[in-house]
Amino acid sequence: MSTWNLADIYDPKDKDKLISELKKKVNRFKRFRKKLNKSLSVEEFLQILKEKEKILELSSRLEGYASLKLSENTADSKANAEAVMISQLSTELHNEMLFFSIWFKEISKEQAEKYIKASGKYHYILERIRAYKPHSLKEKEEQIINLKDLTGVESAERFYDIITNKFTYIFEGKELTLAEINQYKQSKDKKQRRQSYDLVFEKYKENQEILGEIYKSIVNDWKNEEILLRGFKTPISARNFSNDIPDKATEALLKVIRRNVKLFQEYFRIKARICKIKDFDRYDLYAPYKESEKEYPYTEAKEITLNAYKEFDEKMFLSAKKIFDAQHIHSKVQKNKMSGAFCYSILKDITPYVMLNHVGKLNDLFTMMHELGHGIHAILAKEQTNFTFHATLPLAETASIFGEMILAQKLLREEDKKEKISVLTR
Repeated sequence: MSTWNLADIYDPKDKDKLISELKKKVNRFKRFRKKLNKSLSVEEFLQILKEKEKILELSSRLEGYASLKLSENTADSKANAEAVMISQLSTELHNEMLFFSIWFKEISKEQAEKYIKASGKYHYILERIRAYKPHSLKEKEEQIINLKDLTGVESAERFYDIITNKFTYIFEGKELTLAEINQYKQSKDKKQRRQSYDLVFEKYKENQEILGEIYKSIVNDWKNEEILLRGFKTPISARNFSNDIPDKATEALLKVIRRNVKLFQEYFRIKARICKIKDFDRYDLYAPYKESEKEYPYTEAKEITLNAYKEFDEKMFLSAKKIFDAQHIHSKVQKNKMSGAFCYSILKDITPYVMLNHVGKLNDLFTMMHELGHGIHAILAKEQTNFTFHATLPLAETASIFGEMILAQKLLREEDKKEKISVLTR
């Protein structure tokens, strides 16, 4: 198992120095407000944009370190306080620079196109700023929303993480984390699958009042801001806009899914037959094919994933290897650690960080491949700017699912018949 090295983000001893430098840069940036007029040259405009990117680099380091540190132990009061402090600081400083994007949305089409045409790799972020104009508010209103989010939706999400990541489950006399009990959802024993499933949901049921209120707060916040204030037609329209995909594309996708739902149902009918499961229900979604499932310890999983990428493409292999070599993976299962898995790409010149909760099952192997897919994507996007090297969600998930497909094809080529069926029925 591995834990990560956060020193590549910054040395904690330098935190106060970074904060001081960040504040100075923002104060200097505020002087640009007086220059924003029709006579602003292309060169001056690009200088402002690049200064804004330098500020983003500093704030991203501070936010990234605080977020990753907190994910190790969401019950750590010191880490929580640090994350809140950095979030407050970043929001306040961001508010002081809002004038630039608001000005850029309001200038004439001709003036904006002049800047965009000369901006090179910055053209996409500038186009997206302009596109958001119909849903933008006045500067003071935008500042109020940003400050409101700190003690509103962001606080609610943080509260949810603190509560749910502290959950433990007594299973067959042992106290388990969510990652540990979830492995029993893949047990050959249906009773174990059902018990593990029920234990998880019972814990949420015990806390349903407070978790329900958190959920309602987040949903209503989205509705109030995105529909009532910003004027999006539907809740999903706001999400589609942030993902830079048209509503029609999402609608077409959903229609195709609904039209072909029988394929999904047929898959589980086949799985029930192959795995010899009578009365197939939700407890059986992850039921294994074999009596004893093959284990994939962390070291072996690492070797398999690297080989899978190497066989497909040398550049992808080297990118994945870079993440391992940098010690940017936290795979150890521990109490109060954030559940699930993620890849965090802080800046284009910092090797991405990957969080796993690896217990050695087949699904953990695929999760490793999935998150490395995100990391590879970020590394290969380093030629972009720090404004734009992050992919929107649909594009990002394409890269990670593609990694899973590479792994599946490798296992289907090399494993015995039983393991191949396990891959297809997992």
